[in-house]
Amino acid sequence: MYVKVSKESKILIVSIYVDDLIFIRDNESMIKDFKNLMMDEFDISDLRRMRYFISIEVLQRNDRIFICQKKYAIKVMRRFDME
Repeated sequence: MYVKVSKESKILIVSIYVDDLIFIRDNESMIKDFKNLMMDEFDISDLRRMRYFISIEVLQRNDRIFICQKKYAIKVMRRFDME
């Protein structure tokens, strides 16, 4: 996990897991700058709002974020014949 704090106290947080990365910010220009830097250096895809990350389902609303592992739990239950 990497955290960048600007002189104006704006924050960009980047979390990397293997070949995936997610980032959050409180300043739109920091995101644009970060995306442009990454796209210049790497072949990346912008998937917009996150829906899944490491078997965690993510539902984003304007005022909150919900996370759930229902899909993963069902997969585990099927694996162990616990349906």
